[in-house]
Amino acid sequence: MTNIKQARHHSRAPISVIIPCYQAEKTLIRAFKSVLEQSLQVSEIIIIDDGCTDNTLRIARQIALKYKGLISIIHFDLNKGVSEARNAGWNMASYQYIAFLDADDVWHPRKIEIQYDFLKSHPDCVLVGHKHQIKEHESQQWLNLTTNFSIKKIQKWMLLLITPFATPTVIVKRNISFRFDTDMRYAEDYLLWLKVAFFGLGIYKIELPLAGTFKPNYGVAGLSYNIVNMKKGIDKVFFKLYQQGSISLITLLICLFTSYLKHFKRLLIVKLNWNFRKRY
Repeated sequence: MTNIKQARHHSRAPISVIIPCYQAEKTLIRAFKSVLEQSLQVSEIIIIDDGCTDNTLRIARQIALKYKGLISIIHFDLNKGVSEARNAGWNMASYQYIAFLDADDVWHPRKIEIQYDFLKSHPDCVLVGHKHQIKEHESQQWLNLTTNFSIKKIQKWMLLLITPFATPTVIVKRNISFRFDTDMRYAEDYLLWLKVAFFGLGIYKIELPLAGTFKPNYGVAGLSYNIVNMKKGIDKVFFKLYQQGSISLITLLICLFTSYLKHFKRLLIVKLNWNFRKRY
């Protein structure tokens, strides 16, 4: 168990935050504000305008003008997808660690402090994520953080069966050689976590809800709306691992069977949610 330390305001963590944006004019300021309100400040924020056709770029430029020296902007004329956007930010980043935040999500004010304290005390850790909270509205309060909380080391075989954390919860060491696979439109983050794990690098999960999303994990909005394509993306992850020799044929078949069971569960949950919305 680990104790939460007192908040610190006098220093900055050597962390670059990457915020990919697509049509994010309504949410970017909310996401950015959650970074500014951290008890331990970050050193750099990189906003990637991924071919937005709304006012996202104008808002990003206004933010960058107000916070000179902290904000950088990458602009794509055409939408290239979240993998290209995150990789571009990653390649531009200057600091020791990379933190990912999607433009429609937010962070708990203690996120950076707690994760960075863990990274400093665990030099074997290359990637650390945590739990997240699903918020129904912006004013919803954060869940109370327990004084003591557990931290798990994620084994590669465990990672094949579960996706332990969402991308906006992850901090990763900048200098690793892996990047998001630009051929993937779904489950690109899951593939990256698995590549890190199968290379033998340390992955951990902090059992605290230090990020917030405003939609269920699947079935409502965003890329996860299309759960059929999401399943295809996850299956593609397993095939890529098999082709590169990371898993055996038997392991591949087990993973595909497990993926099918999870897909059936998602379909059932979406159907139940849809029936509930129709009734109420």
